[in-house]
Amino acid sequence: MRRHLDTTRAQRLDRLGRLLIQRAVELPTTGWPSGLFGRRDALLLVLAATGMTFTDITRLRRRDLQLDGNALVVTTRAGERFRLEPEPAAGDNPAAAIYRRWAEIQTFLDQHPGTHLLRHHLTDPVEIVTDPLDAEQARQPLLCPIDRWGHFPHNQSMTPQSVGLTPSSGH
Repeated sequence: MRRHLDTTRAQRLDRLGRLLIQRAVELPTTGWPSGLFGRRDALLLVLAATGMTFTDITRLRRRDLQLDGNALVVTTRAGERFRLEPEPAAGDNPAAAIYRRWAEIQTFLDQHPGTHLLRHHLTDPVEIVTDPLDAEQARQPLLCPIDRWGHFPHNQSMTPQSVGLTPSSGH
């Protein structure tokens, strides 16, 4: 009986995960501040699609997500690994693309602190060269709270409560 319940639960989580990824793909990636919220919230949905708890999501650091080819690999603080593979039929990986877009925001802010230039970047994007993270950048929270003006503290993580509310907030 337990085995059947686990199989049923796994199938339900797989369906929910696909729906969350689909919703994440639909969020805005450009514009101000919609592109900023859309990129962050899309990554939140991708991480939620793995089945990770909100607490685990808030503990992630920038170093905890890696691209392995076109697969996105997430490692929690406890060492649990999640691997989001490309779509078998299409060959693309929306989860990896969503992560790249959020990493681009973080890289942009590493190079140009402040939201004034970020606003211009999101309304008239230019290509950004992503260098490997230094030790300080690697320790920074992956996901930070964002106020309605687009400001966010690099060293402050979102709370589990805010992670739980964000995907349904409509940003």
